[in-house]
Amino acid sequence: MSDGGVGSGVVETLIEALAEDPRPTLVWGERLGAPTPYRAALPEVAFATDDLETAKALGIQATVLPKAKAWARIVIVMPKAKAQLLLRLALAESLVEPGGAIWVVGHQRDGIRSAEAVLAERYGECELIRGKRHCRVAAAWPGETSARPELDGFEARFTAPGPGGAPLSVVSLPGVFGHGRLDLGTRHLLDVLAADVPAYARALDLGAGAGVLGAFLARARPRAEVVLADVSATACEASRRTLAANGLTGGVLLTEADELAPGAFDLVVSNPPRHEGRAHAHDLAGEVIAGAARRLGRGGRFLCVANHDKHVTRALEASFSRVEVRYHDPAYRVWDATR
Repeated sequence: MSDGGVGSGVVETLIEALAEDPRPTLVWGERLGAPTPYRAALPEVAFATDDLETAKALGIQATVLPKAKAWARIVIVMPKAKAQLLLRLALAESLVEPGGAIWVVGHQRDGIRSAEAVLAERYGECELIRGKRHCRVAAAWPGETSARPELDGFEARFTAPGPGGAPLSVVSLPGVFGHGRLDLGTRHLLDVLAADVPAYARALDLGAGAGVLGAFLARARPRAEVVLADVSATACEASRRTLAANGLTGGVLLTEADELAPGAFDLVVSNPPRHEGRAHAHDLAGEVIAGAARRLGRGGRFLCVANHDKHVTRALEASFSRVEVRYHDPAYRVWDATR
């Protein structure tokens, strides 16, 4: 699972800046809004995004890498992770025309000033194009077009405990939750799974991220069908790489939960998002829980990890007939819920 996005103030500020300097532009980021204002401002514009919801709004395919084409300008909407910004800058350098510009746009609360420092260090200069609504549009000029970098060079690999204690190799990519490390919540859920592996013929890792939980399930029961699903194209790519690194098979789907068949699984596991702002995180966790319940047949089980939160408990009790806590500490709980 990947998270990130922009507010309307960022989009409005960007479109104003684009309209003052109309030239062929690739806009790359998440939650970009509708395409119409961009097309009204520019003679030629294309979009690239990792996020499924954004892609649907724009009428394009979500992808890790934009299509190879030279652009006079590439706009990168500020991602939440610096590693993802560096990846996109490296790729933008291979897509921008000689003498073309790379813009980065974002809200001050999202760290746009830190991106300006990155641009200045990387290219020797950074110019503020527009500042409005607490948002900033910064520009740099890389000079010559560089060779397209391989995604492999941006991988981060680490290990996670697998069934029977044998380690799993995990492949992460910039922008994926917990990039480069095993987050503590997932570790607690893995420990619960290892202590008592559930019975399942069809299992779903919902919001798979780098595919840690799905890989565990695929190894624990090799004859079972395991599906890893996420709304991030980058997360799906990382999940594929994690399965391949361990010699495992499984289906990896770029999809929302409600696009999966109801009642199709007898086990769902998840580490729901919790870092997008408190109210939004509550909504997302509730959506994941309700979506998981609809994917399960009668008697199916849902195991998830989340922070101590009454909203999570209420959402689970609203969707499941039995809910119990399998692990708890001051920060986390692992729930085991039966449909």
